[in-house]
Amino acid sequence: MGPSGGTRSAHVKILLLAPARWVARPLLEQFRAVAEPFGFEVEIAPQNELRDHQLAGPDETRVTVLNESLNRDDVDAIWCARGGYGAGRLLPALGKRGPARPLILAGYSDITALHFALLGTSVTSLHAAMPIDLKSPEKVDNLKAAFALCRDLLSGAKVAPRAFELSTVRAGDAEGWTVAANLSVFTHLLGTPYVPKLAGAVLCLEDVGEYLYSLDRMFLHLKLAGVFDEIAGLVLGSFSDTQDNDPPWGHTIEEIAAHYYAGPIGASLPIGHARHNQPIVLGSAGKLSCKAEGATLTLHDKLSA
Repeated sequence: MGPSGGTRSAHVKILLLAPARWVARPLLEQFRAVAEPFGFEVEIAPQNELRDHQLAGPDETRVTVLNESLNRDDVDAIWCARGGYGAGRLLPALGKRGPARPLILAGYSDITALHFALLGTSVTSLHAAMPIDLKSPEKVDNLKAAFALCRDLLSGAKVAPRAFELSTVRAGDAEGWTVAANLSVFTHLLGTPYVPKLAGAVLCLEDVGEYLYSLDRMFLHLKLAGVFDEIAGLVLGSFSDTQDNDPPWGHTIEEIAAHYYAGPIGASLPIGHARHNQPIVLGSAGKLSCKAEGATLTLHDKLSA
């Protein structure tokens, strides 16, 4: 997961794919309009027009297009149109990427499945906003932040460290490589060959629409699977639209995390399905510092080798 060498062409081409659910054409065109001022050329793959009920075409078609796209020499970044569900169905047929120039794969939520499967390759996984987020006009800034980071990474220049101010759940310090993931997708991949070794990782998690008892069950699953014995630190992103039962579960997401993980924990990282969703490069060096007065996550972003 080291840095790539050399400088890149100023021209950047983004290929817009839908490996999971589909997105209506107007949002794809709006994505293109937001990207072009950054100097990006956006190709909207014909596959985006396919419909297989909720999915953007049959599994076989989606994975064939994805495999072909991963090995295209004229593409600098593959941007996923949305998550929802369906990316994990492609994993058994996901091909090996041949020797090619560095490539960014961008998306989040259900796209966690692809990020995990491609870690350790020459594909740089970028946990970032997608065209579906443009349904909420105030989220356009998330895409702009992702485009700016993408442009900096592909320029070949050294990217300045980024620091996020957090709240402290449990004090302590941790340094390691950064992983950002959707908790539900991560949990469902446990026990499969697609979950990376997380030794020394600073693990950043987000989710949406889950019941508190269900979040507790997923954190318990991570604990029993040994994930919390491997990682160096834990950071909580947005857990938006969280639901509860009657009687209530009685514990917040921060309390749930602290119950199962004994290491340093920060919270309020701006990633996930809420208003703010800043881009995170999986594999980037991260330093988590959690003090009584507050916490900071500092990232040193680089392309994968």
